[in-house]
Formats: sequence, C-alpha cells, structure tokens
Amino acid sequence: MTGASRSRGEPVDACPEGGHDVRRNRFLTASVAGGFDGVMHVAMMLRTRQYQVTKLSVDVGCSSTRSAVRVTVRLTSAEARLLLERMRRLPLVVTAQVEP
Repeated sequence: MTGASRSRGEPVDACPEGGHDVRRNRFLTASVAGGFDGVMHVAMMLRTRQYQVTKLSVDVGCSSTRSAVRVTVRLTSAEARLLLERMRRLPLVVTAQVEP
C-alpha cells in the first residue's frame, strides 16, 4: 500500500513484506553522451522533479564520448526505481544504475 503513513510530511511506502520503506541516501551513477549538455539534462531533471539531492559530482569527458554523473539523493526504494526509469528515458543517458 503506497502512502501508508506520513512522517514530517514525507510519504512512507509500505514494503510487500509489511515493513516500511523509509527514505535514505541512495547513490546513482549515470553515463551520459553529449558532454556538458548531457550532464545538464540530468541535473535539470533532478531539479524540476524536486529530488532531495545531497551530493552531485560530474566528470565531463573532453576526449571521450561519455561523461559520468554521480548523485546522492534521499529516496525510498520505490522512488529509486522511479528515478532510474526517468533517468533511462532521457535521450542522452547511455546507462544508469542505483548502487546498493
């Protein structure tokens, strides 16, 4: 059941096992094409969707065709899956994964 209870205005999703899926720092890494433009597409998606980003680092590839975006964001596991889907739909994102 989604939105089972609320704490400090944040929804808490119930896990299938009956426990609660709490927000915690999740680490996402994406490989993007397009250099700085690709990086900015990822950053703007995070901003417009109002994700609680606590750390963002980028490595813009000058000589290579891909750049790396590493982000720490506070999410439930369900929200992490949704963010991953949204990232993968961006045209310049080559790969994206949430680290355990």
